[in-house]
Amino acid sequence: MSALRQKVIVVLVFFGLWLLTHMLPEGVFGILFCRLPTLLAAFYLNVPQEGTLLLLNDSDVFEVKRACGGSDFFIIVTAMVTWYYLKRERPLTGLLMFVAPLWLLVNLVNSMRIVTLVWVHAISVEFVPERFLGSLHLASGVLIFFPALLGVWWVCKKVWEVDDERRTGESTLS
Repeated sequence: MSALRQKVIVVLVFFGLWLLTHMLPEGVFGILFCRLPTLLAAFYLNVPQEGTLLLLNDSDVFEVKRACGGSDFFIIVTAMVTWYYLKRERPLTGLLMFVAPLWLLVNLVNSMRIVTLVWVHAISVEFVPERFLGSLHLASGVLIFFPALLGVWWVCKKVWEVDDERRTGESTLS
């Protein structure tokens, strides 16, 4: 497959998933990207959960909305895996086997972000003016999602480099 065709496919996957996730109705989006991370975060924090709500105590309720769903991370990770997969010159239909594991990974990482956000909010609400809480929300997302993205990149690179070495007999380390 030519490099140009590979790049076009990755861009199409990226924008196609972006369009698909932004066109999903709230109910479907909530099921795919909000409920499982909320459930995992509730399990970890040992608090009750109702749908996409974490019931932290009598007065604090944390809701996981579309903006907190992690769908953008799913799109980025899927595009990156698509890039590495297509470099191996394999059929495009084989990418479908990565969708469910990537979806589970994204939901697990998003649940870690939700737990981090609950802790950050609980600590910072006493010290930080309310107008800055959105910045802390953003920072907690970067703190969790960026290392996870680097981890997926590293795994893709190592797995497919080792596969290249077996196939060609040449080491890519030298």
